[in-house]
Amino acid sequence: MLRRVDVSQDAATMASGATGWRFSHPADRARLLAEVDGETRELMHALAAQWLEARPLAGHDPGVFWEAVAAHWLRARRKNEAARTLVRAGEAARDGLVMPRAKALLRTALEALGLHSTSRGLDHAPLLLSTAIAYADLALKTGDFHDARMLCAGALEAARALEPRPLNALAPVAR
Repeated sequence: MLRRVDVSQDAATMASGATGWRFSHPADRARLLAEVDGETRELMHALAAQWLEARPLAGHDPGVFWEAVAAHWLRARRKNEAARTLVRAGEAARDGLVMPRAKALLRTALEALGLHSTSRGLDHAPLLLSTAIAYADLALKTGDFHDARMLCAGALEAARALEPRPLNALAPVAR
């Protein structure tokens, strides 16, 4: 993206800050992003999420940080990565006792995974299951028994989607 900015002509477009380069004005950002096709934009968001995940968390609120990372994964249309990161943001919000925000983040994670979708596959059933259980637990702790009941039903459905392994398939692991 920065390669598209002609520094000699657009010196006012970018500003250097303590955390890196940023657009000086939202209109400049919108103008440059309008030139980028959807596939490239998704790739840019995936790269931004990977870059953020590799950075140390020091000095950042964990909930806000992981929510920003998740926003990039969502824009990159990477639902498993988005959900995984939204769960981390939800856990941070829960640990900070910001229960409504924690519930909203876990709800968004479930929506990304397609809790109510009939076309979901087994590729993310374990993540769907663990996320539904985490949200159900939070709903129970906050007295939201209706949501807890619905989430437990969704978790049960996700668990049924996973094929049970025969006990003898686990034997080599036990040895």
